[in-house]
Amino acid sequence: MTTVMPRSRHVPDANPSSEFGPRLNALRKAASFTQHELARAAGVTRRMVAYYESENNYPPAQVLVQLARALGATTDELLGIGAPPRDLSLHGNSHLARRLKQLEALPPSDQKAVFKVIDALATQTKPLTNQSRRVG
Repeated sequence: MTTVMPRSRHVPDANPSSEFGPRLNALRKAASFTQHELARAAGVTRRMVAYYESENNYPPAQVLVQLARALGATTDELLGIGAPPRDLSLHGNSHLARRLKQLEALPPSDQKAVFKVIDALATQTKPLTNQSRRVG
């Protein structure tokens, strides 16, 4: 009787936690957070954020959830499971992206008021044309 060994399946990222630190760091920077700002938003210490960014260990589940919420990411993104991290930078202006995310959390009436202010400023500010740039 011959023994047939099962074929092994290749799992590309069997240990997603091996890259947790760099992934956390990249998501934090893409969200335009300092370590201190992320720590405050997640309800942890700056030292914890620094530790998990520099080590290959991953945080306890509760801290992982808090970090993901603060970053506007999923726990799967933080762990490197599934889709790659989203680009949170909004064309290079991650501060603006973070502010827009805060705007989305406002009640509709407050959003409408903010949009009125933006519209008023946008109509008052005219882009420079070639003629207005010329020095006479």
